[in-house]
Amino acid sequence: MFPDAASMKGFVFKDTGAYYMADKNVNGDLVVEVPLRTDPTAKWDFTNNVWVADTAVQFATAVKAKVQEIEAASASAFKGGFVSGALGGSYQYPTATLMDEMNLQNAVQEALTNSSSSPSIMCQNLVDNTWGFTPHTAAQTLTVGSDYRSFISTTRERRQNLLNQVQAVTQTGDFVTALAAITW
Repeated sequence: MFPDAASMKGFVFKDTGAYYMADKNVNGDLVVEVPLRTDPTAKWDFTNNVWVADTAVQFATAVKAKVQEIEAASASAFKGGFVSGALGGSYQYPTATLMDEMNLQNAVQEALTNSSSSPSIMCQNLVDNTWGFTPHTAAQTLTVGSDYRSFISTTRERRQNLLNQVQAVTQTGDFVTALAAITW
């Protein structure tokens, strides 16, 4: 089993899946079973012979997961589009692709340089849920552009506020509950 049982100290993994600690006493090698470690970040406390949570690792892992959650929610929000009332009702404008954003920016640019322009912009009528290229006046196009800019700013600010809340959570106390309370 052991190459040199007399010098063997520490943990030995047996086929049972449990952890064991091997040490030599006055009567020879003594193998004492240690409870199965259920938390992969736990470390063995040799003084009390128990597994203890490594809170530094747990904290870093929880913070990393929360940051990833916020980043994913932020990206989803950016791709989800925004609502504008520029046409007199509620219309959803797409932002899922770079092409969506470029088309909107081009329409706004056209409206800025030509006040008589009436670009057709892709949008969804939220009353009947139909998508289509809908003509907009220059003024309506500029309102959509302003609503788009507000949407971008609000989404960025929300993301940053949540990330600031995550950074404010400390390792002391119940950081798991504190991080769980931070939601998009």
